[in-house]
Formats: sequence, C-alpha cells, structure tokens
Amino acid sequence: VEGKRIGDAAVDLGLLTRDKLFHVMSKQAEEIVYKTLLVGDGMFYFLDRYDESRLSSRHNLSANALLMEGVRRMDEINYFRERIPSDEHVPVRVTGKKEPGEEVRKVWEAIDGETSVIELGRRCEMSLFDVTQAVFQLCSTGHVKVVPPKPTDPVAICETFNAAMRLVMKAAGEGGKQGELSDTLQSFASSSGVYDALFMFAGPEPD
Repeated sequence: VEGKRIGDAAVDLGLLTRDKLFHVMSKQAEEIVYKTLLVGDGMFYFLDRYDESRLSSRHNLSANALLMEGVRRMDEINYFRERIPSDEHVPVRVTGKKEPGEEVRKVWEAIDGETSVIELGRRCEMSLFDVTQAVFQLCSTGHVKVVPPKPTDPVAICETFNAAMRLVMKAAGEGGKQGELSDTLQSFASSSGVYDALFMFAGPEPD
C-alpha cells in the first residue's frame, strides 16, 4: 500500500493482526540491542530528549534485563559455535532417531537438509539465537549433524574445486605421477581449442 509503513500495510491486507505486529516489533527492538552489544567499536548515540509526538508507537523494555540477556547470549553463542560454525551452515537429520522433545520439535520438523540455520529461523518465526540454540540441542542429542553451506558464487565453487585438485595432485606426487597428471590437464585445457578462453591463466599450477 503506497505511502504506508510496511507493518500498517500488512495489517490492512490481513496478513497479521495489530497485536502480532507490535509483538514482532518488540522482538525486533530486542534483537537490535543484542546485535549492538556484539559490535566491537563504532560511534554510539544516546538520546537524552526527543520529540515524543514523532513516535508511532512505544515499547517499554527493561534495560537491565536486556543487558543481562545480551551477556548471556554472547557467552552461549561462543559455546554453540563449537558445533555450528556459522549461521549459514546446514543442519541435516540423522536417520534412525526417534522424534525429539516438544521444545525443539518445530525446528526438527523444518529441517530438510538444504536449509541453513538462519533460514530455519525465518521459516520457524524464531530469532537467530533461539533457532541456533535449538539446533545445538538437536546436535547434542545426536538427532542432527551440521554440514558446511554449499558454495553458490563462482569464486567459492572454484576454491572448492581447487582444494579437491590439490589433494589429487598431492596423491599423484606421492605416486610419482604428478608431472604426468599436470601434462594431461594442460593438454585437456588447450587441445581442442574449445576451452582456451575458459581456462586462460587458470593453470594447472605446480600444486
């Protein structure tokens, strides 16, 4: 709806109720505070006075409670990172396991082996911290394992391929075949003329 805030437009379109909107806005405000606490340096501004007439809504939050929860999250997220290295990693169900407890059932049912932790949070309508905590619990009980995200951009794909080729070249070198393999790769890249532009300056390198 042109000229309206996205929340007001969503309410007008019947996508959510106004009570749900204010609940989500309150959670968003909390998440902004928690993320701000993770910033190592920067310029921070605290308003001593402001024009209340410019506020579209007011959320009363306890500063002490926010700080305590923020500190707890900072401590626990470092613990979670031992098993879930990043928000982009993908949880995968372990076969042969019974369904987990009710407190993590929603996340368990949303895991499809393709969706990252951060996308799971969106799908389950949970904060990133809460969904990470749930995945960590599922890892601890052996219900899921966490795998690295699949590369999507060309540079990441090439790096994955290069890492595999280095292992192949190392194995070939240990067997005395590295020179032969390198010559074969070079011949493939240049023999037909089809791949000249694609493999220009691409190697193979000595490793």
